[in-house]
Amino acid sequence: MNEYINHVLDELERQERLAQDIMGRPVKQILLLRANRLNAVYLDELLGALKEEGYEFVGLDSALKDEIYEIPEDYLGLKGVSFLEMIVQSNPDMMPAQ
Repeated sequence: MNEYINHVLDELERQERLAQDIMGRPVKQILLLRANRLNAVYLDELLGALKEEGYEFVGLDSALKDEIYEIPEDYLGLKGVSFLEMIVQSNPDMMPAQ
């Protein structure tokens, strides 16, 4: 597997741990991929790797039914962070123990 695919899988694993810390359970994740050359070249390989890791694909409507997407967030930082990280930074009481 190449570095890009490994990076995406590592980031998904990190987000799964963060979701577990925030909600105490797995949540339906939304994977946002930009329309660019890198993703175009590796899309088939990435989707195959995700399936091999046991991920299942659901529609956006289904994913958004997870109550995590009802938690308010008001992140205004300069860094591009995940939705879960925006939730944590917007709601300090949800900050996972370090």
